[in-house]
Amino acid sequence: MNVMRNSLPTATPAERRCVAWAFAWFFCILAAYFVLRPVRETFAVARGTGELPGLFAATLLAVVIASPLFAALAARLSRRRLVKTVYRFFAVNIALFWAAAQLDAPRLEPWLARGFFVWISLFALFNTSVFWSVMADLFSNAQAKRLFGWVAAGGTCGALAGSLLTATLASQLGPNWLLLLPIVFLELGVQFASQLQRHAETLPEQTPSTRLARPTGGSVWAGLARVVRSPYLLTICGFLLLGQFAATHLYLTQIEIVERFVSTTERTSLFAMLNLATQLLTLALQTFVFAAIARRKGVAPVLVTVPLIYAGCFLALNLAPRLETLVVVVVLCSGLTYGMIVPSREVLFTVVSREDKYKSKNFIDTAIMRGGDTTSATILGWLQPALLSTAFVIAVMGPLALLWGAVGWWLGRRQQRLAAWTRASSVAPAATRSVD
Repeated sequence: MNVMRNSLPTATPAERRCVAWAFAWFFCILAAYFVLRPVRETFAVARGTGELPGLFAATLLAVVIASPLFAALAARLSRRRLVKTVYRFFAVNIALFWAAAQLDAPRLEPWLARGFFVWISLFALFNTSVFWSVMADLFSNAQAKRLFGWVAAGGTCGALAGSLLTATLASQLGPNWLLLLPIVFLELGVQFASQLQRHAETLPEQTPSTRLARPTGGSVWAGLARVVRSPYLLTICGFLLLGQFAATHLYLTQIEIVERFVSTTERTSLFAMLNLATQLLTLALQTFVFAAIARRKGVAPVLVTVPLIYAGCFLALNLAPRLETLVVVVVLCSGLTYGMIVPSREVLFTVVSREDKYKSKNFIDTAIMRGGDTTSATILGWLQPALLSTAFVIAVMGPLALLWGAVGWWLGRRQQRLAAWTRASSVAPAATRSVD
């Protein structure tokens, strides 16, 4: 709390308390995921790469099925009950996977591995989507610009802690017993979430409807319907899809350069170094840079600058496709994405209705994001021989990055206008479409 007091001089005591509880909640749920992720990779390696396309398709199908089920819960449960239900449901799932792993049944193991791969992909999406829906519900637009960097830093610290715990304990406990640790983290997260919601009632910018935290009501399919009818939400979808395409291009380029220049025995240590450097840069941007820019200029400069940096990085990799260039580009782009784009993206949802914050946002965070992953990987997989060619970078990736930045600029400006409209009317917008 003392660190936050010194780093957030403009925050009120109530805001600092809420940021501390949000930080702790995000720390726990990201730590849980990063303990589970290596277990998934172990299962995936055991099954081989031949099954991955089918597993990705199964994951997309699972997301399409799960999204309306979550919307039904959001329509009927209060915010407190929704959070407890979602995270304890996932904790029970982990316990069931652990129990199944103890059976030592060879015929069950392949299906257990497949099921776990699909399940953890689903968990990763809902794990963070529910968290950020609550953040957008509890904090106002002005508060989000000042505080979401620190909130996001909690997840980065949790990711680091989860990775270190797994690296330390994996050889001693084995992958099956590691499954019990995330259950503890998820329950701690539920308790921290309860404390956050209790303390958030003292925030001066809370509206009566937010304090009551009633169920959102409405149709199960309202999230999809409201996205289709809202130019603002549709543009957010476009921004995310363009970002997914750029990130997938960078990922496939990374694979190609690493395969060309790095021996098999050195690849694991290289990826570990890249992950560590990325997390450290992300943490620095989240805690010291994001709020300074967003508070003074809004999120528009962030949403346009990062895509332009991506464009420059694509050009740099094309001109110098070497390992040294790749290291700088991957750390810089990944750090900017998680440290600047992610908190900026969550600020965009602070100016929509409560129903949109849960239903529409969840649909965007799950179905749109997973669909974007699958589509980008498929298209770029067909074009992989041309990924590093000058013609492809200039004719395709450069214009796409510029379009990504233009869309980000429009979103940032539109978000500012919606925020001003909300302040002027002194009430939250009844529906995003009413101001589009």
